[in-house]
Amino acid sequence: MSDMLRELMARELVSARLGEAVLWTDDLAANATPPQQTHLWLLQLLLPDLVAALERVIVEPGQNRHRVRRLAGGLLTYVYNPLDLVGDDMPFGHLDDTMICALGLLRLRERDHIELSAGVLAICTLVEGALPLLASDLQSAIRAFVRDLEQGTMP
Repeated sequence: MSDMLRELMARELVSARLGEAVLWTDDLAANATPPQQTHLWLLQLLLPDLVAALERVIVEPGQNRHRVRRLAGGLLTYVYNPLDLVGDDMPFGHLDDTMICALGLLRLRERDHIELSAGVLAICTLVEGALPLLASDLQSAIRAFVRDLEQGTMP
């Protein structure tokens, strides 16, 4: 699935105009500087790597991994669900997906001690560090979604 997502995003990138996309940040990150807005836009390109990491988490063998698989599956469901916090048809449409996947992977690492490769951990940390650039209501919604999903997957 991550390869399909990568192809879809590549097609979107080819047709995107970064200068125009940055104008969409008024509602999402009005307090961010233009370089920070560009940073946010580029973070979306890391989503396929996060999806691939979630896919690995799901298929990794082990006992008592039901809780881990439920949370990872819930995160993937969010990515592929057309009903998002930020519509996928917008220039920043994959930013919420990227943020939610990164925060979810960090929670899995903290809560369930799953191992993340150095590259995936670096991506998650980079994405988490950009969360304060978003509008406070979007930040809150992203954090609440991950928290609620995590609580909903508890036995």
